[in-house]
Amino acid sequence: MKVTYDSARVREVAEQAIRKAAQAKDNPADLINVALDELVRARCELPGYTTLDAMAATVRTEVNNAFCQAVAGRIGPVARLARLRLGRLYVVDPVTRRSGFDRLKDVAKSASLGKFRLRLDLQSRRLRTCPFLRRSPRRHLLRDSPSSPLSSCEPAAAT
Repeated sequence: MKVTYDSARVREVAEQAIRKAAQAKDNPADLINVALDELVRARCELPGYTTLDAMAATVRTEVNNAFCQAVAGRIGPVARLARLRLGRLYVVDPVTRRSGFDRLKDVAKSASLGKFRLRLDLQSRRLRTCPFLRRSPRRHLLRDSPSSPLSSCEPAAAT
């Protein structure tokens, strides 16, 4: 069978396979299966599962961070301002001991005209805090990214 074990080569083959697969797959089990297939194809002795699991987690994190950096790099100045405003949502008011994010999660009260106006005010505050919510989906931010890892980031199509 001519199966060889060279730990450096095994790690290199597995990492390259995982990195290539992580461009389109996000499930760690899928990444490990791709690495196993490639190692068998290269006639390498298989490493332990924990080795492949740790390698898949590391490479997957690196690839996903690269996707996020690419998307963040495409964000325009309006969205950068929105990101700063979003950061302010996590500042806790020392008097009320509530953050802006906590206030955004307030549930609507029972229906009345006055409460409806309060809800509209809350919605307008949300839009002022996060102006990119009122814009059309920004598909150009994801234009070079594969659909699988970032499918949860894409906005749903309007019906």
